[in-house]
Amino acid sequence: MTRLTLPALLLLAFPAAGCSTAIVEPGHRGLLFAPGQGGLRREVLPPGKYALGACFIACTSNRIDDFDVTYSTKAERLEVQTVEGLALDLGITVIYRPIVSELYQLDTEIGRNYYDEVIGPEVRSVCRGVLARRSYVDLRRRDVVLENEIEAELRSRIAGKHVEISAVTLERIAFAPEVEEAIRKRVVADASSTP
Repeated sequence: MTRLTLPALLLLAFPAAGCSTAIVEPGHRGLLFAPGQGGLRREVLPPGKYALGACFIACTSNRIDDFDVTYSTKAERLEVQTVEGLALDLGITVIYRPIVSELYQLDTEIGRNYYDEVIGPEVRSVCRGVLARRSYVDLRRRDVVLENEIEAELRSRIAGKHVEISAVTLERIAFAPEVEEAIRKRVVADASSTP
C-alpha cells in the first residue's frame, strides 16, 4: 500500500475541488479584486466567464466588481420652489452610464453605488437651483430650454466623476392646487378684460 504525502493529496484534491467562477454578462464590464494578488486590478474585463481561484484555497475572497455599462434610467421626484417662492412638484428622468475606460477610477474613488453617491444628489441640487431662478410663468411651458439648462449644469457638476449623462427630461411640473387655481383665475380674468 502506498502512502500519499500531503502535497500529493492536495494535487489530487485540487481537480476535484474545482474553481470558483464569476460571469460578466453582456452589457456589463468587470474589475477583478484579488486581495492576495495586489487588490483591485485596472484591467476592464469584457463579458465572459472568469476563474476566481480554487474553492479550498484562500481565493474565496476574490471577486469581480460588476458594472452595468448600458444606459440606465432613474426617475426623481422633487419639491422645489420658483423665484416667487411658489412650491411645485417636479418629475425628472435622468439617463446615465459609467464611462467604461474609467471604471477603475469610478470603483476606487466612488464605488458601485455611484448614482446615490454622485448623480442623485447633484440632480436634486441642480434642479432646485435652476428652478429657483425661474418664474412660474416660464415653467407653465415644459420647454426643451429648461431641460437643456438642467442637463448642461448637471454635466458640468459631475465632470471628472467617471460617469456620463445622456439626457435629462422633464416628465412633470405640477403646482400646488391652490397655485393652479390662482393661475386659472388670472388667465380667465385676463381673457375677459381683453377687447
